[in-house]
Amino acid sequence: MINMFLDGSCQSGQGGVAFVVKTNDGEVLCEYHNFIGPATNNVAEYVALLAALDWCLANGADVVNIYSDSELLVRHMSGEYNVKAHHLLHLAYQIKAKIDNLKSVTISHIHREDNELADLLAKRAVEIRQPYMKYFNRKRLRMEIADANSST
Repeated sequence: MINMFLDGSCQSGQGGVAFVVKTNDGEVLCEYHNFIGPATNNVAEYVALLAALDWCLANGADVVNIYSDSELLVRHMSGEYNVKAHHLLHLAYQIKAKIDNLKSVTISHIHREDNELADLLAKRAVEIRQPYMKYFNRKRLRMEIADANSST
């Protein structure tokens, strides 16, 4: 199973996004962060989810568990809350379109302390303003994706 932990950060009006791909046993397989420029924290959270979904689509990860410490994002995506803010509405449509192209996506809320690496990476994105992606074990990543996709 592919588990993605994501976060968005806003510092002085500048946004950064990040996600971390982990196995069920917690092994980090991939880290990503990117600077997105002027943004609110909620916009950064949404853009982080878009980046994570883009990665899933590009890497053939059709079955994924996504974890975010943004309660608003999770409740918006579950339909528990309606997206009312116009600046988030177009992002929500993009997210739903990407989710529709995957077999199975769950989005769950986690506490901030359970999302420390993604939080750190999102803040780092704002500081260094350069994109970053690192793979730690590509072979295991391919196996995890294949196993997750075949289980559905």
